[in-house]
Amino acid sequence: MKIIAYDQFNLAQTPEAIANIIIDPAKVKQYYPMAIDTWQVGHQHVICTGFMGSAVIELISTQPYSKRQSEFLDVLSLEISPDALCVETKVYGIFWARKNDCTHSLKAKAFFTMHEDWILESVKNEQTRLLKIWRDVNKKKFKFLPLEQIIRNTAKAEHKHLAKAWN
Repeated sequence: MKIIAYDQFNLAQTPEAIANIIIDPAKVKQYYPMAIDTWQVGHQHVICTGFMGSAVIELISTQPYSKRQSEFLDVLSLEISPDALCVETKVYGIFWARKNDCTHSLKAKAFFTMHEDWILESVKNEQTRLLKIWRDVNKKKFKFLPLEQIIRNTAKAEHKHLAKAWN
């Protein structure tokens, strides 16, 4: 596991409520950088188009953090309750998507992939501490692009939009 960036902040919703909106197209549009349009394909995919390109966001799993804790212990020095909820998504970076494109063909066109982990820990007054992790970038094309730095910069900008929209 190679962590590219992580961010931590509180949201005024329960972990379960946040887990249910992570791949909601309207909610993704609220934080995706310079989003133009979002739509859902099935129960596991959201497609988002923006001025900087498009992405397929795929829900991989939702499970208790305790089942994945060992993966994170070696790379994170943060204390996280084993009762936290962990939602894993995989992002496929593509240049452009249209509503009639199928997810299979879009994923095949990806010039990079990465994983995002959303660790949702319950804190007082029905709030959630969100630890969002961007990790394991795999460049498939355009290997000269400084994707890790771009992701770090985007992560910082995303925090403000997500916290404002989801609180």
